[in-house]
Amino acid sequence: MARINIKTILLLILANTLITIILPILSSAIAKSLNKKFEIGLFNLPAIYSLIIVILIIILLKIYSKSKTSFYGIKKLNIKDIKLTFLLLFFLFPIPLLGRILDPSFDSWYTSQYNIFSFLAILYFLINLPIFIIKEELIERSLIQNHLSKYYSSLITILVVSINFAILHFFLIPNSYYHSFITLASVFLGSLIIVSLYEITKNVFLTMIIHIIYNLTVFYQIILHINNNLLGEIILFTIWGLLFLFTFKKSFNLIKPLFISKKQKLSTADYSFLIFYAILLPIIILIITKYL
Repeated sequence: MARINIKTILLLILANTLITIILPILSSAIAKSLNKKFEIGLFNLPAIYSLIIVILIIILLKIYSKSKTSFYGIKKLNIKDIKLTFLLLFFLFPIPLLGRILDPSFDSWYTSQYNIFSFLAILYFLINLPIFIIKEELIERSLIQNHLSKYYSSLITILVVSINFAILHFFLIPNSYYHSFITLASVFLGSLIIVSLYEITKNVFLTMIIHIIYNLTVFYQIILHINNNLLGEIILFTIWGLLFLFTFKKSFNLIKPLFISKKQKLSTADYSFLIFYAILLPIIILIITKYL
């Protein structure tokens, strides 16, 4: 028998389908019904409605389960945890650097994919990116990671959440499989750090902060690259790299205990569920999304 109960498994599956299936369809339908359009000025309405729906789901779950607000990662920020957040932000440095070296054409592909060429397009992206990330973090931490870590060790939770999240970011676009695999690897490695931050602090606001700053920094690097500003890229990577080197030992020692925790005894049912949730479920979701 698995450690985790059926009710929690169903909640986790629902949370996973929220990101790629339920919320895009539901929020678009609401925007079309209420506003007859998908944007108001520079604001993406489906993104806003998606965030509102996720917040309402968390409120309803809190009322139903009678859990404390802190269970969902909603806590006050403190200086110690903010410092930890920036240490792990610096620790993420090798990921975009390796991506830039191994897949230099990704940046032009990414900007053409999302049509990010004009100032207004960039501004639109910058305004709406935090909304998408806040929604994503509430789902990944407050709904998924919290419930998994109740039943499984930090190491198992970190790996399962990161693999699941990475697969959901796999782009099956013709003639871009290399971009897809590089993206999968980058998202997986980045997720390991962000999931670790939440395992240490149990504060969803901190994962929102690191996720937003990291994505904005990488986006800035992409803009520098497509504008052939090599000097700007060198300065950015140099500063980030120095911060990484100066804080590496401290950051590594902070997350190391999470990855060397005692081996947890699991049943066949546990292994079956974890493999299904980490790998099979996101693949099924991707296939369904492709045909919707």
